[in-house]
Amino acid sequence: MQEPFRRALTVAIANRPEKLRTCPVDFERIGRARLMMRLPHHRKKLAESEFLALTSLIENYGAAVIENREHDCQAIEEQVDRLLSSLFS
Repeated sequence: MQEPFRRALTVAIANRPEKLRTCPVDFERIGRARLMMRLPHHRKKLAESEFLALTSLIENYGAAVIENREHDCQAIEEQVDRLLSSLFS
């Protein structure tokens, strides 16, 4: 199994911008969990499927969730729904 993609997110510690540090954030894990809530009819497929096209969409969805880009989230949800519906119908 492939190691999940990881990106770094810079966060301010205790509201002190001079004390910045980089923390690893697993956008794939965040995206997969959120998509499983938003698309309950695909929950099992999302939990079990591991292929590059889906993983890339899930990771981008996780990043959009963290950055509060709701329009992007909705567009990715629609893409994931179409992808999973076409593959597993």
